[in-house]
Amino acid sequence: MFAALGRSVYRLRWGVLLAAVVLVLPAALVSRDVNQRLTPGGWELPSSESFQAARALDRQLGVRSSDIVVVFHSERWRATDPIFAEAMKQTLQPLLSDARVKQVDTYYSGGTSAFISADGHTTYALVDLKVQYPETLRVAPELRAKVPQVPIELHFTGLAPTYAAFQQQSEHDLRRAELIALPAALVVLLLVFGSGVAASLPVALGILSIGLGSATLALLARGLSVSVFALNILVSLGLALAIDYSLFIVSRFREELGRSGGQVAPAVVTTVATAGRAVAFSGLAVMIGLAGMALLPLGFFRSLALAGVLIVALSVVGALTVLPALLAVLGSRVDRLRVLRPRPPALRPCAGAGTTRADGPSRWERIAGWVMRRAPLVAAGVVTLLLVLGIPFLHVRLGMEDVRALPHATDAYRGYALLERSFPPNEVSPTAVFVRSDVDLTSPAGVAALREYALRLAAQPGVQRVDSVVTFLPNADTATYQRILADGPDGLRRLGAPPLLARMFNAHAAELRVVSEYVPNSREDQALVLALRQVRAPEGFHPLVGGSSAALADIKAAVTARTPLVVAVVVLAMLVVLVFVFRSVVLPVKAVVMDGLSITASYGVLVWGFQDGHLQGLLRFHSTGTVDVTLPVLMFGVLFGLSMDYEVFLLSRMREEYDRSGNTTEAVAAGLARTGRVITSAAALQVVVFGAMIAGGLEYLKAMGVGMALAVALDATLVRVLLVPALMRLLGRWNWWAPAPLRALWGEARRQRHAPAK
Repeated sequence: MFAALGRSVYRLRWGVLLAAVVLVLPAALVSRDVNQRLTPGGWELPSSESFQAARALDRQLGVRSSDIVVVFHSERWRATDPIFAEAMKQTLQPLLSDARVKQVDTYYSGGTSAFISADGHTTYALVDLKVQYPETLRVAPELRAKVPQVPIELHFTGLAPTYAAFQQQSEHDLRRAELIALPAALVVLLLVFGSGVAASLPVALGILSIGLGSATLALLARGLSVSVFALNILVSLGLALAIDYSLFIVSRFREELGRSGGQVAPAVVTTVATAGRAVAFSGLAVMIGLAGMALLPLGFFRSLALAGVLIVALSVVGALTVLPALLAVLGSRVDRLRVLRPRPPALRPCAGAGTTRADGPSRWERIAGWVMRRAPLVAAGVVTLLLVLGIPFLHVRLGMEDVRALPHATDAYRGYALLERSFPPNEVSPTAVFVRSDVDLTSPAGVAALREYALRLAAQPGVQRVDSVVTFLPNADTATYQRILADGPDGLRRLGAPPLLARMFNAHAAELRVVSEYVPNSREDQALVLALRQVRAPEGFHPLVGGSSAALADIKAAVTARTPLVVAVVVLAMLVVLVFVFRSVVLPVKAVVMDGLSITASYGVLVWGFQDGHLQGLLRFHSTGTVDVTLPVLMFGVLFGLSMDYEVFLLSRMREEYDRSGNTTEAVAAGLARTGRVITSAAALQVVVFGAMIAGGLEYLKAMGVGMALAVALDATLVRVLLVPALMRLLGRWNWWAPAPLRALWGEARRQRHAPAK
């Protein structure tokens, strides 16, 4: 099949190249606004209690988490001073007159004393918008731009400014990574290929794949919610895979061109039939790893899975069609514009092992021989090192990226930091408990039951207070609240209670805001959420516990609960594919175990460097003390596929040599000799591509860049160069073992393939 594809591509080479050019031009136009169509969302979990609480609060009480928190501060004046109050008024006036603003709550609009810090120099305003997410992300920066200059310090923070900052920073980091990765990759490619023409081919394939992928994402985003991080994955994987596949294809083409005496057609056909087959199955392996993320219950993961599978498919198709077509046109001119003059020595036949260098064993053959002579010692040493690197992962603390992960110079972070310094923890981000009641909450029985429930919540360890319509008066008893609430919200207004309280209550629904002693989203605050959900509610009450800490707890629970299924499905699907690729049962199992070791090692370094903060000085970030809950499973999906990419290429060549010689030792040596330089070169280029993420400002992208670059480096060096040959030597002929039914199936397939046509 692949040989037939190679013949077709050679015959239609000019048509293939013309089709590629025709596709690229409209793709460039369509993808121009892809950044504007993607969103930083995808974190909603409709089945979770926190999501249902937020929806119920909005629908039944008209209350939402404040979209914007405007923080005001002055070292000179207090918030109650006239000049401070006038500055606030000037700042908020453009917001109050904006048709997109629903409500602004401040100390001066009837808020409680909790709106002012203990020292009196800091206060804040809660701004609710009429527009819905993701429109809030566009509105927040526009409102910030309308604010006039005032003689006090002010910052916009909260959900909308924070997510908008993430979106802007992500776009900035992506552009920076591209500016770093492309030139650096081109330099490395020149050193690897030694030719300007050959080095330009991976870049051309990458541009083609990324251009078509970006255009497809832009079209899909017109009807679907696609995370902005999908573009980061698309660009990074597009460059990495274009480099990988181009190295595999071009290296094999140059080898076959030398073997065929410069005849282009057979070189193209053999290249597609051998390296092209490996690329196809490598791509399938990567797609399986990425597609597994779609099983997770968040739109964020589905976006990444979509972008990942899309770019892999485009890269494989380009590597099997456009790249061979370019090679068919170039022929021996692929070595033009040479940078490094020395060419590799001519290859000569060698009994049993296919071909070898004319001047004796190559460096890679010598390495393979050295490893296989010391196989037990090398295998034990590499496995021990990988396990030691993975030890820190045993104390991983999972969290979620929040405003603390932004660069500290951003306005959203500065506002958050000012709130954190000036107010008790959880003051601005309390846990929201929505209560739906079957009984009338304005009746004496309803008021008594609501107050009883509020007091039970307040009695939980770690709770500072509960803000509600039945707890806002100090020293008031249940009878007092029954008299006040007999007329519902009107009773509160007549009393002069803050307007915010009146919106937290009606005849059959109420909101109770639990202010804890803990930092929002911390492990302690999440544990408190779980405790609040266990508090017994009065008869006829149906509570839902929400808020940011509750949302994080729900997302963590959902992701961790589904992760074993993702791992099982991906591993099982990968094993099935690899059994047919390698025509062995042992090799796929060994490949999965080795991939798991290298990924676990990168997890350990991730925890040590980012959660524990040992890399924050070197990489210029501030550790949040956690690893984002999405990062391990994202890295698993990407790295499991990429690691298998090298495994398929290496073991396919070993299998090819084994089928020719029947000798495992010679097959390992020859396979490593043919692929060792290509694999390490591809890994070096992937390290450059992923490492470029480190230059950005987001901790998440830095962590992903470090984790993925390290995993690729470990996999291509310790695993492929040392561990694979050692284990292959130890297993001997067992490497190629398969049950009799499978051997019969493959034998029948080969007989049918080579049978004369009737």
